[in-house]
Amino acid sequence: MEFDAVNQILLGMSHQLARSLEKDGYESMGIGPEASIGDYARLKGDFSHKHSAVLCGLGTFGVNNLLVTPKHRSRVRLASVITTAPLVYDELLPVSACDQCQQCVHQCPSGALDQWEEHYSHRTGWTINKEKCAHYIFVTNAGKRCGICVKACPQ
Repeated sequence: MEFDAVNQILLGMSHQLARSLEKDGYESMGIGPEASIGDYARLKGDFSHKHSAVLCGLGTFGVNNLLVTPKHRSRVRLASVITTAPLVYDELLPVSACDQCQQCVHQCPSGALDQWEEHYSHRTGWTINKEKCAHYIFVTNAGKRCGICVKACPQ
């Protein structure tokens, strides 16, 4: 329930910001945090908020393939605005914000984060085993997000 409520707030905020930028003469489009409910096959959206955040210097990818920031770790929710407005952005973080403690790997109930060593990059992320993750979310957990990979990331 809270997951959906936060998504609606983020969606509304991204659209409000886009409309404000349009009033200033810049083409803009807000993109909410959810791809689509029950996107079992892909478990990803058409636009990557995480990749954009990494490129803007907000954080890096963690072993859990989530955005990890120095201050909030994996406890970050994102929406985005694509715009023609000139923007100033932060420099990339010189090192990974993820210390590779592997708590997310050890606590993941589906095993979706296994094999990370072979594929992980703090700049580009990696493709977790989405089939295992989706099975856990939609079958074992009856469609409820589990969030263990977020919670496991130490503060």
